[in-house]
Amino acid sequence: MPVVAAFMSKTGLPMASLVRLTGVLFAASGLAFLYRYSIHVLDRRRALTAVFILAGSALYVRWSHYFLTSIPAGLLILLAVYLVRDRRFLAAGLASSLAFLTRYPGALIGPAVVVFLLIRYVRTGNIHRLVRDGMIYSTGVLLLAVPFMAFNQVLYGEMLHSVLSGATVPALNPDKYLFGLWYPVNMMLSALPVSSLLVTGGIAASLTQLKLRREKLDLPVIAFSTLYIFFTIYPHKLNRFMLLLLPLGAFLTSDLLHTLTEYLPEPDYPLKGFSLLHVILLVSLLASSFAVAEQSTGRLDERKEFLSATEDLTGTVLSNSPSTIVGGEFRYIPVRPEHLGQGPMLDVNSCTSRKDTGFCKVSSEEVDHVAINRCSWYCTPAIENCEENIRRFEDRLNKSFEEVYSSRGGRCDYYVYSR
Repeated sequence: MPVVAAFMSKTGLPMASLVRLTGVLFAASGLAFLYRYSIHVLDRRRALTAVFILAGSALYVRWSHYFLTSIPAGLLILLAVYLVRDRRFLAAGLASSLAFLTRYPGALIGPAVVVFLLIRYVRTGNIHRLVRDGMIYSTGVLLLAVPFMAFNQVLYGEMLHSVLSGATVPALNPDKYLFGLWYPVNMMLSALPVSSLLVTGGIAASLTQLKLRREKLDLPVIAFSTLYIFFTIYPHKLNRFMLLLLPLGAFLTSDLLHTLTEYLPEPDYPLKGFSLLHVILLVSLLASSFAVAEQSTGRLDERKEFLSATEDLTGTVLSNSPSTIVGGEFRYIPVRPEHLGQGPMLDVNSCTSRKDTGFCKVSSEEVDHVAINRCSWYCTPAIENCEENIRRFEDRLNKSFEEVYSSRGGRCDYYVYSR
């Protein structure tokens, strides 16, 4: 996504609005492709239900206008599943690699495809096709993954440096993150019921598939189960991480609901069949949209102004909000509470390897600007004196820098300081 943002910044268009539009386009593309895939595998009625379920999820609506990686990564995972079914293994490998590069847990689609091919070809005894198709798929994955790993090796001395450094965040703050088999379900229950349906329905559909044994659902079930298991054992904290699961969850839930109706008596009311469910899901979509719009409008306006205020910054910018990267062309140094120095200077070290100090280590004299989003400070009991460190940091800011922008009074407070 930073690469996409870099190209977008060259258009000269207002980035704060452009990134929101891009987020909406990704979300709409996800709905369109879910419909296409569901028709391809199931039928038109099930496809329509799957789209309504996903679109009616408050979680999907909530993040549909954000420039985040989860929704496009979920779309790429679904694309890889679609291409494997069409036996276009090279393109499926490329889509899988893109899913990984967009959001690292997207790499799990790779093992899911391998397991699917093993089950299919061992069942039929066609081992030579397993080897051939597996090699073609792996070639597609490696075409993009190898340059990525080589780039990391040259810059940081570790092929998977960015993956491992990202994993250090929950590892350093385990008390902030949750574990457990029912974690995704519990997170979904904090949203509207349709969001919960996506995960619980996907789990139920996966278990049902073990009994029905319909080969056309083998890969979606394996991919959904692989991602679900990962999120139950890996430390995490935000329900938006579940966006990777939602398209597959909607697909499986729709098929399960329609399968269950085959055992129900034919309704005698005017809205027959599953039309009634579509009406319910449409109402849920509207309710989700209005609820999200009411919660987010003020915050998004403030955030948009904050991004606009950081677009023209130059030099070295210290910030606790990665969203500032979207609009600016400057050296960005991330800062979290555990990185804040104890001395009188603003010295920050956010490095996760010995070789990347040119990208993540900065002394007070090098800092030209500081951009702070108060909502982006995350204190946990694992960080000693977290609130006190933040207070000292802001005191040092006020002494050494001049406040050039502030937005207060909403859900978040935003500040920009210049030397």
